Amino acid sequence: LNNNNLIFLLRSAMATLLPLLFVLSLFSGPISQVEGLGVGINYGQIADNLPSPTRVASLLQSIQISRVKLYDANPNVLRAFAGSDVEFIIGLGNEYLYNMTDPAKARAWIQTHVQPYIGRTKITCITVGNEILTGDDLQLKSYVLPAMQGVYSALQELGLTKQVTVTTAHSGHFRQLVPAFIRVI
Repeated sequence: LNNNNLIFLLRSAMATLLPLLFVLSLFSGPISQVEGLGVGINYGQIADNLPSPTRVASLLQSIQISRVKLYDANPNVLRAFAGSDVEFIIGLGNEYLYNMTDPAKARAWIQTHVQPYIGRTKITCITVGNEILTGDDLQLKSYVLPAMQGVYSALQELGLTKQVTVTTAHSGHFRQLVPAFIRVI
């Protein structure tokens, strides 16, 4: 076998085995941590007949979910998970980006949406914006870095940077225009 054939065989084996290993892991007992990283979910709240945040907290803890991405900073959810070991990534929506470029507004957002809960709920990260770089709104894209800087500065002023990091959320295929914005961030 030459190197190209070996690489092809390894890729084929991985493509076949990884989904199989995932399915088998579902039947192998309780969900366990993978290399210490834990298992996480996205917690969306735009639907009908959702269970209460308290019920969701109980459910997620019972199946050993250790990380949650919350698309906003819903105080009912953050209170429901108080005292749990679940780590939260909270989202700061696109509609807030421009305001987060103002240091006073960024600080006020952190003081309202993060600081009251951080002592009991494990908020570890804030995602500033959602799927902005893959969209067409150039003005909104131009706010991402200044908004991230505003949020980070507010966390720094409040002494929370050791507990909470700042990032932005993206998925999917990046266009040619996107690398210029990512390099800046």
